[in-house]
Amino acid sequence: MQQKQYGDNFLHCLTYLFLISILKIEIFINIKIKNMKTTFFLKSILTYILFWFFYFLYIYLFKIRNQIEIIGKENLPKRANGILSLSNHQSFIDSLPIRAAMINFWDMFFHQSLITFDAPDSVNFYTNKIGAFFIRHLRNISVKRNTGDRKVKNEFVDQCCKTLEKNNLHLFFEGGRTIDEIRPCVSGVAEIILNLLEEKFNLIIIPIFINGMQNIMPREIGQKYFKISCGHKVKIIIGKPIDFSEIIEKDFSREKKINLIKKRVRGFVLALKHLS
Repeated sequence: MQQKQYGDNFLHCLTYLFLISILKIEIFINIKIKNMKTTFFLKSILTYILFWFFYFLYIYLFKIRNQIEIIGKENLPKRANGILSLSNHQSFIDSLPIRAAMINFWDMFFHQSLITFDAPDSVNFYTNKIGAFFIRHLRNISVKRNTGDRKVKNEFVDQCCKTLEKNNLHLFFEGGRTIDEIRPCVSGVAEIILNLLEEKFNLIIIPIFINGMQNIMPREIGQKYFKISCGHKVKIIIGKPIDFSEIIEKDFSREKKINLIKKRVRGFVLALKHLS
């Protein structure tokens, strides 16, 4: 037990040293490099390295310290844009195994553009300046949850639509973490789907169910990543694309279409839960 604790502490120290080194390199680039093309190239290399770091972190946390089973990976089209994956949400680190499960080792080398964008909450992930630095380098867009401001919501919906035109995107459709039962799909997610499908954009919506993360990083420990536990099993089930054509083509009001889309998204993810 003591040796394991020493090993974990050593790993934490190495992680901090690596991330601080990346931060220092970024600061050096911003201060010393004046050529824009060179700056862009060097920052692209930093992003490439950071993705590899988090990929190995995924292997360590979910294949060495814990077990992970991925079902239905064949349901994912090989596309660099237009894939919107939607899942339930159990912990602060759900994005790590989900995003890693959607690519392979070859993609990490040559096709990092296949890595989905994510939408972390601005309060949880952007208030810390150092944390925000790394988040911004890892294909993320910020979301402000529960503001009640329609303008903020519309801006987020528009940003997601623009992101999907050139990239893939993963969203937690509940708008927050699951509490006991999977919650309804939020209207913002339904609006993204409706807007793009009404524009005849070739959008593919993939439902995903994740289970077991609440044991690895329980809700009560918050964002204390050093308390991530081991010896558990995580299951990720990737479903077949959801068809919304009958909803889009009907002469329903926009509000009714949004409500039907919300029900269908939740229904498909719940169906995957019964397979776990």
